[in-house]
Amino acid sequence: MGLKQRTILCCLLVCVYLIWNLQPKLFIPTMGGSSNAKRTEVSFGSSSVNEGGNARKTWVSLSVCWSKNTEFHHKQQFPYKLATKLSTRLWRMKTFVSTVVFVIYDVKDKFNVELRRYVLDLQHIGNKVILVPTLPNMSCSLQSQLQRLFAFKEDFIRSTDLVVTSDVDAFVMDINIFKPLEENYRVWIFQYKRFVQSGGTMPMTFIAMTAGDWKNVIGVDSPADLVSANGNLLKSASQWFYDQTFISYAILKSKLCFLPKIHPLWKIVKLDPLRYDFNDSCTCFHGGLKYHDCTYKRTHQPEGCTWWHFYPHERSDSLYKTFYRISESENKTSSSAVVN
Repeated sequence: MGLKQRTILCCLLVCVYLIWNLQPKLFIPTMGGSSNAKRTEVSFGSSSVNEGGNARKTWVSLSVCWSKNTEFHHKQQFPYKLATKLSTRLWRMKTFVSTVVFVIYDVKDKFNVELRRYVLDLQHIGNKVILVPTLPNMSCSLQSQLQRLFAFKEDFIRSTDLVVTSDVDAFVMDINIFKPLEENYRVWIFQYKRFVQSGGTMPMTFIAMTAGDWKNVIGVDSPADLVSANGNLLKSASQWFYDQTFISYAILKSKLCFLPKIHPLWKIVKLDPLRYDFNDSCTCFHGGLKYHDCTYKRTHQPEGCTWWHFYPHERSDSLYKTFYRISESENKTSSSAVVN
């Protein structure tokens, strides 16, 4: 091989190397999950440090089924995959939290080019992305709902880090939405007042605990184990509410939060309020109506809109319009403006 050919070959090899290493790598975790990617440290207050003296992060845990939408509540056509991209962009634009996104996919889609492209798009936004194949005998949408409870298992999340559950179609509007995380509680139920008034279960948007407390409260290692171990609790609940029914049960049983004794939730989760009666003022943050969502039907809250939610019939145009209006609002103030 002549000098010219060798020079051309070397240039080609260098180009291939650069192109490969500049592309985001597809993160497919082992059983424990691991990553060496660096993330910006986040501290909510001077007391928010871990045992090593480093500021602890706050993670928003999200999950989306890539292969199929849920069939509940007429959400078959809702653009969940787009919502995930836009909502995580807003989390990173409007706040200082880190985001972990579980992408659940059917085994038949394992080598789907569009799936890989979707994961790369999420990584470009700045998300930590975990690809999870569907479990036997569990729908993709149900697994997606439950998977976000298990962020504590990932090695890059420390036991002292805060983990907040959210929905992918929850669009944050206020940089100070998680200001209460500065306070010294064990669990934060941001929509506490809403569900107490409605008589339902604890909404997954937003519940916060340290990863260590999530591990202790959940008590199992996977969505399959959760369903298997709680069959008696879940058999009378709709699948759409498995996640909220279980977490309501687990938090009350762990004696981190308490409810009025006459609240219907006690009967739903099959617990005796007299047995779990205690003063939770030091352990449980009771979020007020400020944390009730805003929608196109409810465009204001008394203290301003902290987050926006969508109805099943809304489509991509609604998501884009809302995203751009929120992203263009003042970054450091509550978005009280109407979003039509």
